[in-house]
Amino acid sequence: MIVPKNYEAKVVEIIDLAPDIRHLKLSIKNFKFEPGQFINIKIPANKPLIRAYSICSKPNNDYIEICFKKVKDGPGTSFLFSLKLNDKINIFGPLGMFTLKDVAVKELVLISTGTGIAPFRSMINHLLADSSKVPIKLITGHRTEESLLYQKEFMELSSRYSNFSYLPILSKPKDKTGEGHVQDIILKHITNNYRAWFYICGLNQMIEDVKSILIKKGISKNKIHFERYD
Repeated sequence: MIVPKNYEAKVVEIIDLAPDIRHLKLSIKNFKFEPGQFINIKIPANKPLIRAYSICSKPNNDYIEICFKKVKDGPGTSFLFSLKLNDKINIFGPLGMFTLKDVAVKELVLISTGTGIAPFRSMINHLLADSSKVPIKLITGHRTEESLLYQKEFMELSSRYSNFSYLPILSKPKDKTGEGHVQDIILKHITNNYRAWFYICGLNQMIEDVKSILIKKGISKNKIHFERYD
């Protein structure tokens, strides 16, 4: 078990993934974590605040990456959006149990909406870099074409690795023929008693909807893992 500690991290890269979604690369030494875990960030304020953010990079010894959506009047993301290159922040971690329980399974199905894709980016890159042959299916929902996260990266991975498939869907696309939600993909692509482990990350209502669909399809509750972002 990894004991969480306090660390100082330096901002070494800033990428705007969408108008209201930002990706930060943070330089940090000797920070060990499991794919799917998160960090707490100390937010400067009159009363000190702590906010949690999933790590979206695979484990390494030099840096971690996070992505987050700007929340109106939210002190956490307002602080993070104000950061500049070489700024330093205090983090605490790693934390969380939303990790790969057993990769020796028939298939992994990862289901997310919005920035809930963050822990899955960590898991996917870790597994593929480790030459895992387990089939991995990423089902991810976003609002518009502009809010798709890491699309080019996942498309390249799906063309390079035969055991990885990428299934994005948009709720408000420019072309209405492709309109839908992750629930629609699950109803279409996940058959009854589908032999896989399911990981779900996003807002609570989506998670409850997806869990309900999977259970009705005969998926055992012990094969359904989730992490809420609200």
